[in-house]
Amino acid sequence: MIKKILLLLALLALIILTWFCVYKHHPNSIQQDISDRVQEALDQENMTAFSSRVDGREVYLTANTVSESERDAAVDRVESIWGVRTVTFEGQVGQVEKPADIPEFTPPLPSATLDAEYDGNSINLSGVLASTEDIALFIDHVQAEFGQGITINNNLVVGSDDSSLSILKQGLAGLSSLSSGSLSLNSQVLTLSGEVASPDIQQKTQSTFAQLSSSYNDFDFNTNLQIAATYDDQACQKRLNALVANTNIRFESGKADIRIESFPLLKRISVVAQSCDAVLHIKGHTDSNGNADFNLALSQQRAASVKEYLNNSNVDASRLKASGFGESQPIADNSTATGRAVNRRIEFNVE
Repeated sequence: MIKKILLLLALLALIILTWFCVYKHHPNSIQQDISDRVQEALDQENMTAFSSRVDGREVYLTANTVSESERDAAVDRVESIWGVRTVTFEGQVGQVEKPADIPEFTPPLPSATLDAEYDGNSINLSGVLASTEDIALFIDHVQAEFGQGITINNNLVVGSDDSSLSILKQGLAGLSSLSSGSLSLNSQVLTLSGEVASPDIQQKTQSTFAQLSSSYNDFDFNTNLQIAATYDDQACQKRLNALVANTNIRFESGKADIRIESFPLLKRISVVAQSCDAVLHIKGHTDSNGNADFNLALSQQRAASVKEYLNNSNVDASRLKASGFGESQPIADNSTATGRAVNRRIEFNVE
């Protein structure tokens, strides 16, 4: 009887121990295992916005603000984990704000710069302007200011924040008054340097530059002008020949009126003439078209028109002589249009 009682007590103790293990300790170990596997899955899927809480086999997900697609993906992933009974999302669903794009830093463009070197027959350009259109416009300004026969060597490039075309155009007018020199624009300072033919040109050019400051308050203006040495006869003739080597002074057809496009060329001729001491003989020639007497008179009138222009440009009249030779001294074939254009010319001889 006692053995039976002892056996029953032992069996009861075993039942109590089994109940304690199953219902007290086993759920916690299952809960921890599920929690660990849920967190591992979220980390593997890079779902770092979510945190989890496990109660038994129930999983609760939380997050600050995620999109619907992000929520659904997280719930689906956790539901696929073995042992999870249900998944409840306790966070907020809404439009996720993306961080504002940080604009790429673009350094400011420099101001326009220019270096123009003029030797009496050619002009070399370098510097930076705003666009290819501005460079083309500036080249047009150079051509208009210096006229026919000028050689332009352009090395301007694009890359400034402004073109400063207006002020550069004003500077070109001063440069074309020099025997030789330079025009530069750097750090909002426009500088004109070089040699002038006479004190009158020096004073006039300096005065014009000084007046620019009233119209361009953001710029400073400097001049450094010296009186050029007087050319000897050979140097004077060489410079005059170079000016008309590839072009002619143009007149209205059948008239002695100088065409406007030849004024810049005549301005440059006057600058050279003012630096010469010798007499300048202006010789007019025509082609062979028309009446010979008319052509002789026309050539004389055209030479006189050039003499008058030079005299009005401060070349002493006592050093100017004008003659007409009509069609008597051709230098090209009058039977072709090209030859006739060459024969219609003004020559300058130093005597």
